Amino acid sequence: GVVLKCRNKETGEIVAVKKFKESDDDEIVRKTTLREVKVLRSLKQDNIVNLKEAFRRKGKLYLVFEYVERNLLEVLEERPNGLDANLVRQYVWQLVKAISWCHKHDVVHRDIKPENLLINPDSLNSSGGKLSANALKLCDFGFARTLSHGKNEALTDYVATRWYRAPELLLGSNDYGFEVDQWAIGCIMGELVDGQPLFPGESDIDQLYIIQRSVGCLTPAQNDLFLRNPRFSGLKFPDMSKPEGVDRKYGSRLPKQAMGFMKSLLAMDPRDRLSWHGMLTHPYFEGMDGYNASCPGGAERLGEVNSGGSRRTISRGGSSSGDRGRSNSGRSEKENRGGAESSTGLTGIGGGGAGGAVHGSSRASPEEEEDKRRAARIRENATRLQREREEEEARERERDLEIQRTRERAREELEREARRARERRERERHDKEEKERASVAVSARQTPDYQEFPPAHPGGRAASGRFGRRGAAGGRNDVSTSGSGGGG
Repeated sequence: GVVLKCRNKETGEIVAVKKFKESDDDEIVRKTTLREVKVLRSLKQDNIVNLKEAFRRKGKLYLVFEYVERNLLEVLEERPNGLDANLVRQYVWQLVKAISWCHKHDVVHRDIKPENLLINPDSLNSSGGKLSANALKLCDFGFARTLSHGKNEALTDYVATRWYRAPELLLGSNDYGFEVDQWAIGCIMGELVDGQPLFPGESDIDQLYIIQRSVGCLTPAQNDLFLRNPRFSGLKFPDMSKPEGVDRKYGSRLPKQAMGFMKSLLAMDPRDRLSWHGMLTHPYFEGMDGYNASCPGGAERLGEVNSGGSRRTISRGGSSSGDRGRSNSGRSEKENRGGAESSTGLTGIGGGGAGGAVHGSSRASPEEEEDKRRAARIRENATRLQREREEEEARERERDLEIQRTRERAREELEREARRARERRERERHDKEEKERASVAVSARQTPDYQEFPPAHPGGRAASGRFGRRGAAGGRNDVSTSGSGGGG
């Protein structure tokens, strides 16, 4: 569709009208527009663009939104060297609140990028109250989806702009969850810092290479996806076991807590990325408007098991993630601060006392438990990396041997070809000599057999011989004369 700036004739209000060229034949456009309307009507939050109304006229669908002056891309174009750390923190916090609200209501956006982040220096919220300067609003929910409870529905992988697309999307997975939005937030945060895209790949394979160069190698499950994807057939990445790390690029411009927050969003394994609850309670945002470290009422989850035996966790006011056929050991339901998981899969609110298990004072603090889990993940990753390095070294040795064998075969083939060429030249030379000898013999047979005349006797009469007398009984006419003398 196309977005137009319009004025309401009755109220004089400036609005943004999104017009879709919808037709009964275009099923994809129809589904996308209806999905966007449905999602936006269910999401009302100050950092999500407000849908005022929707109507149809002459076969076209029109969505009327609040008008926001510019988007983040325009801001970045004006500030090519990036924004200051405080403004970065302010924008990221507002984006976190918007995405957390979506995830809390089981909606994954799937298309977070600067063009879809509207910036208004001075705006009103949905209730008419004034917002602080540089208010941010999330828009364009055309790719948004509601993840159904207890269902592992296949999702399309062709969502999100390439530079902000999570590795699982680049690899062609259609079984992902809310974590793709967290990855995009990390990419946006990096771009805000220095004004340049964090992972500016020119193709999907180039994007995966740049990501691994900065963050680390693919997980075993992701590597399996890569090998099975026909788009990447015959391609191979170099050794990525020693990534550069985002610290090298942003460490001097961001405080330690900010770097920790960014890296927790850009984890290669989706299970290691922060949940929406983890984002809202991260100490990086301490002191921001609406920040609450305990985030009361935000840790309850409902876990359901589908008919296939795999588990997708859908949050009800808490973190949401899908198991997607993997073990939940890497990022279990215990990540809710102070929460305990019962045998039915329902987790209560730790410390709140209502609806959850009551823990004694001997229980470790959430921070200590998180540190233990992080240390366990680090050990697990180190073991995995060591195993992958050993496997890669073994594959490298096998490849070297195969290359050596190939070179030997090529050298032998070249020697055989050279020998055949020498033999062919020898045969050609021999045939040529034979032809020359045969030609000389034919010429000798065709030459006339002349006999040289003997010298003449004095007086001019030739000696008898071949042209002399024929014999003693010959007649007169048999006498032959020669020379200039004598008669006869």
